[in-house]
Amino acid sequence: MGVRLVAPAWLHTHMRPLALAALCAFSACQCGPRLVDTGSRLLVEPGAVAFGVVQPSAVEVRELVARVSGRATVSISSVTIEQDATRRFSTTLVPRALRPGDEVRFVVEYAAGASAAADVGVLVIVADGDEVRVPLSAQVQGASCAPRTTCLVLEGLTPECGTQPDGCGGVVSCGSCAAQAVCTAGRCVALPVVDGGAVDAGAPPDAGQASDAGAPVDAGVCVPTSCTAEGATCGTRADGCGGTLSCGTCGGGAVCQQNRCVCAPGAVEQCGDGVDNDCDGNADCADPDCGAAAACMQPACTLTAAEVQVTSAPGNAYTGFIASRGNGQWGLFVHEMFGNSNLRYTYFALDGQLQTVGPAAPMTGMLAAHKPFAAWTGSEFGLAWSDTRNASQSNDVYFARVSASGQRMLANDVPVSALPGLAFPAAIGWNASSQEFGVLWADGRSGSGFDRALYFRRVDAQGQLAGSEVSLTPSPAGITTDYGDLVWGGTNWGIVATQLRQNVPFMLFNRLSSTGAPELTDLQLNAAGQGAFQPRIAASPTHFAVAFQEYRAGGSSQSEIVLALVAKTGAANALRVPVTTSGSAQSPAIVWTGTGWLVFFSDERTGARRIWMTRFSPAGARLGSDELVSCGPPATFPHAAFDGSRVALTWIATIGGQPQAVVKAFVP
Repeated sequence: MGVRLVAPAWLHTHMRPLALAALCAFSACQCGPRLVDTGSRLLVEPGAVAFGVVQPSAVEVRELVARVSGRATVSISSVTIEQDATRRFSTTLVPRALRPGDEVRFVVEYAAGASAAADVGVLVIVADGDEVRVPLSAQVQGASCAPRTTCLVLEGLTPECGTQPDGCGGVVSCGSCAAQAVCTAGRCVALPVVDGGAVDAGAPPDAGQASDAGAPVDAGVCVPTSCTAEGATCGTRADGCGGTLSCGTCGGGAVCQQNRCVCAPGAVEQCGDGVDNDCDGNADCADPDCGAAAACMQPACTLTAAEVQVTSAPGNAYTGFIASRGNGQWGLFVHEMFGNSNLRYTYFALDGQLQTVGPAAPMTGMLAAHKPFAAWTGSEFGLAWSDTRNASQSNDVYFARVSASGQRMLANDVPVSALPGLAFPAAIGWNASSQEFGVLWADGRSGSGFDRALYFRRVDAQGQLAGSEVSLTPSPAGITTDYGDLVWGGTNWGIVATQLRQNVPFMLFNRLSSTGAPELTDLQLNAAGQGAFQPRIAASPTHFAVAFQEYRAGGSSQSEIVLALVAKTGAANALRVPVTTSGSAQSPAIVWTGTGWLVFFSDERTGARRIWMTRFSPAGARLGSDELVSCGPPATFPHAAFDGSRVALTWIATIGGQPQAVVKAFVP
């Protein structure tokens, strides 16, 4: 009941808006040439993977994230690992195309040998001709350590130079290069020669040596530069080592000047080419100049309440989770990124006007933490998440109590996933009848990184684990379960998650007793042959409702939102209701308002990604047309809550080139 990290090419995994703002050479001035960044590149985090000391014959897994930065699609053409003949490193990443803002999570696995040794390798990802290289290292623990005396042979190539770890904390020399050559990635590369002299690569000449052409010079270390490092987005330029870089071409009528795409004075926005042609910070349908274009025509924003930006630089908001904190006020948990893969949750207390009350409160440290899930008890929050604080495991699930003002109420975080594994984001709900939280998560304990089962556990109101964990799905080879959601329905739990079978994600539903015992055989909600993803669940007095993203049949990358209703008791039959027909709908959210269902989703139907809403009766009948909710910058990842009077909605909008959390509240 979850999405495997190796996704089909058509499956767009967790998307995150990372579009770069246009680079403008002049701020207030509206004359003269201005710069437009039209390129895209693949970013992989973390930049290196160190497994540390691993037990003999153990299998360890580390998660990485690849995402697109820029405004053009990036195609991964090959994924390889440079390593020795034992081939102990492997990865789940496969070639695929990633659109602007897309993100894919994948793992690198290390299978340790039976005796003490050190292993190194390099994960090599080729995207649009550029290489992303991620160093890998691991050391197998042993009673005694025999240092390696020869260098590892990677991909059949004996290293010519440089050093490698010897497995015991030192290094082993792989050789050195002759004069006028440098060591690059274990190979001796001859320096270019100009007028009979080797070109200096940047290091100062040794004492007594001249730096003029025709005389020996210091070889230094010549590492070719890149277009990105030089800030070049078009044209060609020297790579610093005698070669030439090709940095692309300009689109939308822009011209290349000094390796930058520039807008000449009087440039006009070309609606639909993906470029900010007139350099006003808005591209295509996000530009007011395109308001009359047929491709950008859209209805006026239906919900005109104020949109309040909560987060700001330097952090980039990833996703948000909003909940009532009583008296018409709200609590917002935001998943933020600071620097490279420093991910944490931050809590914002919001008043009735959605203004922050007091300072932001960090909920987790600077860890590779995953999406926040929170449940409101009527007086405080229960927070569940997974992070990488335990160096011997990839992810663990934790629980914390948080006051309405954002104060942590326990001395230590409570570990929920008690056994070693690869645990993933934990959904949480509140059972008011038993005064207990329910936590749902996916966990891979086989060591493969692929075979993950779904687990449920209770936590009492004081933050103590209650009862034993319940394994809800088996974990046979090749079947992966994770990324689910749950809600307390008054007498039982409703749960939903995605399970990858034969490389197709199925959306599965079940009902659980208050202690976690399944009441049904898993109920499939997705249509046959159509992959499903990103579930959200809510409850009315009589039904559980699931909103999820479903891809069109035939391996299409186009996706729609589907609503499914299942009775809380009796036969397990689901009513499927199509919500969208655009082919670009993603990331649903759902709430029960007491009189009907509200389904929110992001959609690109008008050329710019916005947040939309559809109303449904308690029985699932559509009420009226889709309503445009977000009126500002491009938006995605909605999440909604209802406090009995108002609905509060949060989403991630690209503001000033950075993704930030925005909130809005209205009477339904």
